[in-house]
Formats: sequence, structure tokens, C-alpha cells
Amino acid sequence: MEEVILFYNISEEEAREALETFCARQGLRPVFVKNEQYDVPVGFVAYGSDSQQADYLREKAGPGFDDTMMVMAGLPRKRVFEVLEAMKAMALPRISYKAMLTEFNAVWTSLQLFEQLEEERRGIEEAKKMQTP
Repeated sequence: MEEVILFYNISEEEAREALETFCARQGLRPVFVKNEQYDVPVGFVAYGSDSQQADYLREKAGPGFDDTMMVMAGLPRKRVFEVLEAMKAMALPRISYKAMLTEFNAVWTSLQLFEQLEEERRGIEEAKKMQTP
């Protein structure tokens, strides 16, 4: 399966170019997701054809999110860690939310995935607060 990384809210041209170069060196296909694609199931954004995405596309920009997010698709677990370490070593732009495409979240929209990641982050932060004396 082709290794793909979906990127969200990477608006600065310099950051985009750095991520494109990184992906090319790593043998990854980058996809910079547009707001119009936020209602498309994430699995279709990664691997679907234009015709598969067409029924879900927004006519105009709708609700979204401002934070950066990336979704890694088709990467074995070991490769995910290698990619994350390589990103850190190259001092690439910080990505706020990271996820792996799974059989469960492949049917979610980008907004649903983001909301889930945000909820998980809040839970982790709350747990940390409870552990701190």
C-alpha cells in the first residue's frame, strides 16, 4: 500500500515546500487537504479517486479547525516512528495533532478525526493535572 501523509492547515509556502521535500526523500506521497475535503471520509482523502470524493466535497468552505494536523496512511508502526524521528531531526514545522489511518477512522471525516484527537488530548491533560501534586 502506498505510504501517504495528509497535512491540514499548512498555509505557509515555506512550510509546505519543506514538507514536500521531506516526503519526497522519505518516499511518501503528501496530500495537503483543503477545507472543501473536510466532509470526505479520511480514507478517501488518502486513497480515493476524485469521483469517490466528489459526492462529499463542499461547494464552499465550511466549518473547520485552525490547528495543524497530519494523518499517516499505509505506514507500518515502525515506519511511523522513523518518520516522526526524521521530522524532528530535520526541524520541520511543528504539527499539533498526529494520527494514523486505521480501519475504524478511515470512514470518519477530517472534522470527526480532529475532534476525537482534541478530546483525547484534553483527557491526557486532565489526567496529568490529577497526577500533579
